[in-house]
Amino acid sequence: MEIISIHDLKVKINLVTNTLYFDESQFLREQTSSPIKVREVIYEIEDALQDPKISVEDKYYLNGVMGNFLRIYGEPKRAMPYLNWCLEFASKEQKLSKEIVALIRIGEA
Repeated sequence: MEIISIHDLKVKINLVTNTLYFDESQFLREQTSSPIKVREVIYEIEDALQDPKISVEDKYYLNGVMGNFLRIYGEPKRAMPYLNWCLEFASKEQKLSKEIVALIRIGEA
């Protein structure tokens, strides 16, 4: 299988993000109106993260999206390694705002 370009993957991620909403009956938990699209993008992100040529910033972005989408898809345990990777990266790079985002995502999972 050919790996999708990072640019094209980001476009797909944005399209899937448009299917997300806050469910009032679930205490405003993020949900999706299209779990199939979320699952498809999860598979594509998994493939993209295997590319050794991916930039560290793209790797950070994709790990964060992957963790978030897995949580939304109902697999919070599977999300944790991706979210923890983001936290470790942010801590190592001393990027406080990225650390805060990673901690919030971990708390949501």
